[in-house]
Amino acid sequence: MKIFSSSTFLMSLLATLMLGACDTTNDTVMDISRDCIVSRVTVGTLNRTLQTISSTSADSTYQVTVNGAMYPMFIDQLNNRIYNADSLPVGTDVTKVVFADFDVSGTASIKSLYTGKDTIFTAKDSTDFSQPRTLTVHSADGSLTREYQIEIRVHREEADSFVWQKMNATPVSPLTQFTQSHAVTANEKIYVYGNTGNGNSQCLEIDPKAPVFDQLTATNLSLNISSVQYFQNTFYALSQGELVRSTDAANQWTQADVAQHFDALAGHSTDSLYAVSGQQLWASANGTDWTLSTLDTPNALPEVFSTTCVPSPLNSYAETLVMVGTKQGAPVAWKRDIDLRGDFTYPWMFIPQTEELGKYSCPLLQQPTLLTYNHAALLFGLTTEGKPAPFYISRDYGRTWKPWSWRAPQIPGATTLCATVDANHYLWIFCSGTGEVLKGRLNRLGWNEEEDRFE
Repeated sequence: MKIFSSSTFLMSLLATLMLGACDTTNDTVMDISRDCIVSRVTVGTLNRTLQTISSTSADSTYQVTVNGAMYPMFIDQLNNRIYNADSLPVGTDVTKVVFADFDVSGTASIKSLYTGKDTIFTAKDSTDFSQPRTLTVHSADGSLTREYQIEIRVHREEADSFVWQKMNATPVSPLTQFTQSHAVTANEKIYVYGNTGNGNSQCLEIDPKAPVFDQLTATNLSLNISSVQYFQNTFYALSQGELVRSTDAANQWTQADVAQHFDALAGHSTDSLYAVSGQQLWASANGTDWTLSTLDTPNALPEVFSTTCVPSPLNSYAETLVMVGTKQGAPVAWKRDIDLRGDFTYPWMFIPQTEELGKYSCPLLQQPTLLTYNHAALLFGLTTEGKPAPFYISRDYGRTWKPWSWRAPQIPGATTLCATVDANHYLWIFCSGTGEVLKGRLNRLGWNEEEDRFE
């Protein structure tokens, strides 16, 4: 960037005013604008440095270009801020920024990073925006000024990287004693339910913001651990085949006034809780009144299963329940589309595992755990040999399953697994047998969304 002193800048401004004021060639009175506003900003082409590993396993770098126009600059005239709501990718060099467009009414100066004094700003010269800069716009008549804070943001982490953290690993953790476990997120807390083999069920309450793993409470009823659901501010579970409910995660479980007897609770959508009885699926909007759901294929419900509800990324009123499990040693998948407006009612649909699916068919897992993550169904569990299996993801509501492209954690020695997703998009995995607790998140799901409309 070319550097001009503040005196040079003021002299050029005065010269502009004198030329306009001294023009006596005609009787026209010139109206010099008092506007001082930035109306459009577009960043030009930038350089980005990427890291790679060479054929000799040595670290190396290479450069690519970034089209700055793909990252719009928003102008908040109310608060005098100019910034890109969508940050530039990691490794982008913003120390030499050239603007493709920079529309300003008046003359602009920018405060020097070295002297703190204003110098003339030229959009086509490279400017260091490694930190926010103060731009001053002077009206053409010299009577007004306006300061803007310009910030060109660059991500500090890769958007699609998944980072795991080890939260707990101790042989005295209550998790090591669980022979069966199930995790639920509710009221900004995580509740891990477990059986210890003596028929008693216990609940481990965890605050994700300050996690400790020893707050264990025995439930007042023996629960079918895998059946615990949190639906419409109430916990539901089965106890000896009877439906029970509680507003407290561990205590105050009482029998629900329900005529039906169920074998399992099968998850919930936004508007309904689901339960299995034999080869029938039932639904309830309040946990008390139950109606029989329609299945498009009889006698095909799985014996062991997990269910998740995947909201549509396009329509706020649409979501899909996905169920995965096993029946007679083979993988089984079902789904049900939900219209929350109530205009349409869809049956549960069996998803046959045909040969054309090939390697993308539903995997055979013990203790399957199905969760919703990043607008998709995420499946994991134990292999048929009882070891932690790879993670699988389905973006077409259970039709195809592909290995998870992000790095799955290493969890050797776990005898059972359970998992849940908290309100901040962290995926928590609880490993019985080892007592290990891991959490991870896709980086971009933790980013704040900046306002880009000013009305």
